[in-house]
Amino acid sequence: MEGAPAGRVPRRRTGGAGTAPLGHRRQLLWLGRGRRATGGVRYHRCPRLPAARLHVAGATAHRGELWASAPRPCRGLPGTGRPGVSAVGVDLSFAAAGDVRQARTLPGQAPLRGAAKRGRSAPLSRRAAARGEHRPRLTRPGAKAVRLRVYSAGVSTYEALRPLLEPRSVVVVGISRSGKQGAIFLQGLLDPGFKGDVYVVNPSADEIMGVKAYPSIAALPATPDLAVLTLPSEPAIQVVAECAERGIPGAAMFTAGFDELGTEEGRERGRRLMAAAAGRVRLIGPNGMGVYNPRRGIAFFPGMPSVPGGLGLISQSGSLAQFTVQAAVNRGLGFSKAVSMGNQIDLNAADYLEYFAADPETRAICAYIEGVPDGRRFRRALEQAAAAKPVVIWKSGRVASGARAARSHTGQLAGDYAIWQAMARQSGAILVRDLEEMIDTITAAMAFAGVSKPGRRIAIMTGPGGPAVSASDACEEAGLELATLSPATTEVLREIIAPAGTSVNNPIDVGMVLKGAADFYGRCLRLALADENVDAAVVIGGERGNLEGFAGMLVDARRESGKPVMYALSDDFGPNPTAPMLARGSVAAAPSAERCLRAYARLAHR
Repeated sequence: MEGAPAGRVPRRRTGGAGTAPLGHRRQLLWLGRGRRATGGVRYHRCPRLPAARLHVAGATAHRGELWASAPRPCRGLPGTGRPGVSAVGVDLSFAAAGDVRQARTLPGQAPLRGAAKRGRSAPLSRRAAARGEHRPRLTRPGAKAVRLRVYSAGVSTYEALRPLLEPRSVVVVGISRSGKQGAIFLQGLLDPGFKGDVYVVNPSADEIMGVKAYPSIAALPATPDLAVLTLPSEPAIQVVAECAERGIPGAAMFTAGFDELGTEEGRERGRRLMAAAAGRVRLIGPNGMGVYNPRRGIAFFPGMPSVPGGLGLISQSGSLAQFTVQAAVNRGLGFSKAVSMGNQIDLNAADYLEYFAADPETRAICAYIEGVPDGRRFRRALEQAAAAKPVVIWKSGRVASGARAARSHTGQLAGDYAIWQAMARQSGAILVRDLEEMIDTITAAMAFAGVSKPGRRIAIMTGPGGPAVSASDACEEAGLELATLSPATTEVLREIIAPAGTSVNNPIDVGMVLKGAADFYGRCLRLALADENVDAAVVIGGERGNLEGFAGMLVDARRESGKPVMYALSDDFGPNPTAPMLARGSVAAAPSAERCLRAYARLAHR
């Protein structure tokens, strides 16, 4: 270890409020019975740990297990006010720097006693110290094997969660022989054509829905990246332990019956679940629908859209995740990945924010959140994500009745909404109140991702007069302003637009154009966007007989001007199939001009 004397690695004070990234590289050191004379212990080399922060995962804070040779009580969970658990048999004297959150005995392992508890690190030779070896000493010969698990800087949260959100192989556990219980999850792999290996575990079946069944996790021919569990709570705990033994990186749990119950029984069940995971299996859920990844071919439900895109979704509700995906696809958008995180007993919203912030396939992030278990860490993750790409959060549980519903739904404390508003302002994220606002805003965010700071001066172009008046109200109410067109612009518009029943001022009323509307609107729109007093434009109307031509005109005007263009794409007269074309061309569409302007204002005000 750098700077260590030849004979001993220095002890370092541990603890502190810093949090190392979740997905750090796992380095395991097994201390087992062996033939060496020193305490009857066989030592294995532990690679040198960097002098940066060392994160030792804890059973509650970060769901891992820590064991070594000497007692070292933890000082508690920084920032939470909860006391730590004394870690019998822990020696951190080898750590270059430490951030110890919590440690406890492993399930089924007796604590060290007597002389073994008083063990200390054995002296190292200069060569051994240079190699980063650590030789803990168990002074009681034949002591039970213990395991040390640490996370060293080197693997990001993004890399750690990739096997879970981008799995190459999946096993579904809990499907009945008839295919009724849990079949929806297997169908969510088969329908979109999962691009990987699919396994099923059922001890009493040879085949389910055309997929070969295996009697247990241990009997699988290969180790999957993700296990999907549809079992009741007690059997699910045992299966998680089997996943940990097999080395499966993650499990998505539809299973309920844990902390969301609000009972001591549920909380105790949650503690046993985390003990079964032993820091080796990261848990999505429980009480969630798992992962949606259209590129890989995995879905929450059968029949979900399989169109990939640049949106990342975090949702505490599986049903609302499905609704969000469908609503966004109707706007021409697609998703990189989506996760239904449920109760957040292990992985939580902060982890997924860190993942999506680093994910190159994700251009913008949207989230439905009822509450978070660690507000400080969530704030840090939100700041990091919002600095990298747009983040839109639909926060529910804003009032007392909604907060009570959130508590019973996922067991989360909703928190004061004023705090969420302040956190969003400070981080640069956007807070919305319902699904419509989230879809409108994320559509605009995706369309205007290349615009550094949206301006507030808006030009409104319309054929029908009434909607323009309402749009003008919405513009001012949203904190925007109607742009004042320059005399040069109005003079040219006056030469193009007929004088009767029209207006060359803002809102620009082009009148009723029955034929050639795409060309006529296009000429006027380009003039407005070329005006230095105009920052963005919203268009109302269109050409029903030439939908693609009109959409193409909007895309061309957006590309040529470089300024935001919005389009009131109403489906009152039937569906408009040009939504994907508009989305690809970075034109933001919403069912009304008012919703276009409110979404744009959220981007301009952040």
